Amino acid sequence: MSVDSKVVSFVFVCLLAVVFLNGCYSASTRAEKEPTERTELLFALHLGKDSQKDSFTDARDSQTYKTVRIGDQVWLAQNLNYVTEEGSWPVPGDPDGQQFGRFYTWDAAKKAVPPGCHLPSRREFEELAATLGVTDLPNWNDLYPLLIEGGASGFNVRLTGSHNEAYSRRGRSASFWSSETGWKLFPFLKNPWRLSIRAPNYVNIGNGAESDYGFNVRCIVDD
Repeated sequence: MSVDSKVVSFVFVCLLAVVFLNGCYSASTRAEKEPTERTELLFALHLGKDSQKDSFTDARDSQTYKTVRIGDQVWLAQNLNYVTEEGSWPVPGDPDGQQFGRFYTWDAAKKAVPPGCHLPSRREFEELAATLGVTDLPNWNDLYPLLIEGGASGFNVRLTGSHNEAYSRRGRSASFWSSETGWKLFPFLKNPWRLSIRAPNYVNIGNGAESDYGFNVRCIVDD
């Protein structure tokens, strides 16, 4: 083989290698972008022009809460802060509840819901996730950045932990009671469903905690 032929062959092989590597990089880049693009598209489709932020005032104590419409649901965008006779506590460092709301046992949570709102059911939590593009739970990565404070959904979860850190510490997680109980470990213990959000990227709807644990409350505004 002549020198010219060898040079041509070498150049041809180099070109093939460049084309192959470029294709691999493009596929990798598309794979990295697809989850974000899919989430943004679903978010735009479900919220888009229908998204609106307003407020709700609790007639019992005149506290006003920000609200956010996500799909067909209008949620309080702040934790409930109604003081009950028993079964609720301020979040440490926020005695008046203006930043983080309060922790409630499940029984206290049901009594604390203001007129004109209701405690979400398990299915309503699932609808929230589905509106944001996630139907399989638990979920890693997709839901978490949308739900936490500053996320695009406007739900604005703050990682308050739980009362007395019985379940988790502040800055690590947040949980929100539902209106429904799940399976029972013992006849005298109830295990209500709840929305759980845990740093750095985990979201689930589970029922592993007893009803006397202290978690936050987010209400849905009635139609």
